Amino acid sequence: MAQRLLRTQSILGVRRMLYRQHRCSKHFIEPIVTREFHITPTLGVSSGFSQTYATPEIKQMLVRMKFFKKVEHVPDFVGSGLVSLARDYFRVKMSMTIMNVLFFIIYLMFVWVRMQKAKKNKDTINLRYEANRSRELKKSEILRQDH
Repeated sequence: MAQRLLRTQSILGVRRMLYRQHRCSKHFIEPIVTREFHITPTLGVSSGFSQTYATPEIKQMLVRMKFFKKVEHVPDFVGSGLVSLARDYFRVKMSMTIMNVLFFIIYLMFVWVRMQKAKKNKDTINLRYEANRSRELKKSEILRQDH
């Protein structure tokens, strides 16, 4: 006989819905987690979470870090943990951007130095070729005069 028992647990603000199922009397009861959702604290309730007033800069940062779609969607008070997390993400993204720019500049400098070396090397090769060619011409003129 199949029976279902619905049980709700609240552990650290996370509610889990557990469904237990009796397959038959001989089998063990296995908990199956079907969904998990977080409860966001409200301002009126003292739940241990601190709220921060969202300045325009904080709202813009929350939107740029994709916590909200638009600045209008950001409430006036947001959790300090959310602001802290957004600042951490912002710090990481900015450092990655700065590293990418620096690597690009170093790469451009490397390419420029290689081009300068290749140009200098080409000039040196041309000078050697011209010197060698002039020596060969002088030798051939001397040989013609001797004959």
